[in-house]
Order: sequence, then structure tokens, then C-alpha cells
Amino acid sequence: GVSNAIPAVAGAVNTSYITDNAVTQAKIDDAAVTQAKLGAGVAGNGPAFRAYMAAAQTIAGSTFTKLNFNTEVFDVNSNYDTATYRFTPTVAGYYQITASVYFAGTYQLYIYKNGSADASGQYLNATGHSASSLVYLNGSSDYVEAYYYGNAVTTANNASEANQFTGAMVRSA
Repeated sequence: GVSNAIPAVAGAVNTSYITDNAVTQAKIDDAAVTQAKLGAGVAGNGPAFRAYMAAAQTIAGSTFTKLNFNTEVFDVNSNYDTATYRFTPTVAGYYQITASVYFAGTYQLYIYKNGSADASGQYLNATGHSASSLVYLNGSSDYVEAYYYGNAVTTANNASEANQFTGAMVRSA
């Protein structure tokens, strides 16, 4: 049979010494569970954010313009910068990045990675546009931003439910 005595020598305790369901969340120090200690492919509590435009933004025609998503709804790891409108996560992994904006006219919405277009968006209807991409970010220098391109001057409305920039880790590196 298996002895339930604690080993006399310090070291790892194997599963034969642990009663089923004996290790509970209360017995694990919160600081001991980090992203690095989670199994491969587990997103866990990775970085995530949601931001919106607090004011209308005028967009010049025939130019790529960064969208001013300047107000955070949440930013669980403090990786979104409301001054540069840039998400730079500190954990390497795969992120679902989405931008949506409410404009009148025919325009194109882009998600940029490190200053270059990574994905372009969908023209939803006469006023709504959306772009989404699964992007690998290295957890140090990679960042994403939302840009818009149109052939005429227009204004992005400041409706927080329509103008959003979001990102969330869906799988660790």
C-alpha cells in the first residue's frame, strides 16, 4: 500500500501524498501562479484592454490616420497607452485585436503592427467599419494601433459603443 507519511527528506511531494481535491485555491499563494507557470497554450490572465474615443475625431482625406482611442474601459495589465493609442503587451502570445469605428462614407480600417498594416477591415454598412486579426506579439517591443484611410475628410463620432479598440491574449507563446 501507499504510505501517507510525509517524506523525511526535503524535496518534491509526489501525487501519492496528496489526497484528491486537497490542494485548493486557498492553499496556493496568488503571487506563485504566473503566466510563465501555466501550461503551454493557456492564456490564463494575460493582458487585455478595451478603449474608445471620448471625443469626435476629424480624419483628413487620402491619408492614413491613427485613431484616437483615448479612454480605457479596462486595461488589466496596464499595456494600453491612451496618449499614443498603442497596445504593447508585456507577455508574448497570440492576441485577438479588433477595431470598430462609426464614420459616414466609404473608408478602410486597418490594424497596424509595429508601424505597418497587418490587417484591413470590413465595410459593414454606410456608417460602420470593423477590422479584426489574430496577431502574434513578442511581449516586449511589438505593438498594435488602429488606423483609418478614406478618400475625403470625415469625422469619427464619439459613440463609445460604436468606436472601440480591443485586444486580448488568446494563447500564450
